Amino acid sequence: MPIIKLQTRISASKEVVFDLSRSIDLHNCSTAHTNEGAIADRLFLKRYMTNLFSKRNEMIKGVAENGKWKELIG
Repeated sequence: MPIIKLQTRISASKEVVFDLSRSIDLHNCSTAHTNEGAIADRLFLKRYMTNLFSKRNEMIKGVAENGKWKELIG
């Protein structure tokens, strides 16, 4: 099984980032551009997962740093 290592620096508290990482609403926003339902039934490729997590981390970073996290987990 491949190992994916990804690091994203986010200027927000670890509590906010942790809560955002578990947010279904944020997950739905960060994967809106994908066909996740159909892809979930297939083999996940390392490139796909890395891209998915990169976009998700960027979404978490943006929401955590601009204060909009309060609307999602406030």
